[in-house]
Amino acid sequence: MNNKIAYITDIHLDEQFPIDQGVNCRINWKTILKDISSKKIDKVIFGGDIGEKSSNQWFFESLENYNISISLGNHDYFSEVIKYYSNGVDKKQNELYYSEESTFYKCIFLDSSSGSISQNQIDWLKKELTINKKIIIFIHHPILAVDSEVDRRFSLKERKK
Repeated sequence: MNNKIAYITDIHLDEQFPIDQGVNCRINWKTILKDISSKKIDKVIFGGDIGEKSSNQWFFESLENYNISISLGNHDYFSEVIKYYSNGVDKKQNELYYSEESTFYKCIFLDSSSGSISQNQIDWLKKELTINKKIIIFIHHPILAVDSEVDRRFSLKERKK
């Protein structure tokens, strides 16, 4: 059986920059969800940057009818997200990282909301990689350098780790 997955990132709900550009991110998000529904997507993977803290409740309510997984980006706040999302949450670690397995794949979700990957995540990741399945890693920041202004200004710290 083939699963249909929608991977979406960087919607920046209620942030001032998109508003100043005349962009209504909530309307755009509703359009995306309508498209996902029409295509009978099985799972939504959100790659980070939900937006302002105040938008988190609305964002997660909009996804109530979907099977979702998320990784946090540099515009996300662990303390806010865990109010609405519990998969992979270890409140003691103050980071959201976890894995999910299917018959053939292991999906690993890392938290780069701090702009880097903590040593705890690196140690955990090393253990997670010892499996005889295909591995897919989801992380907000590119691991490899990308020749772009955004990556020059907001690149993942300590990439070589």
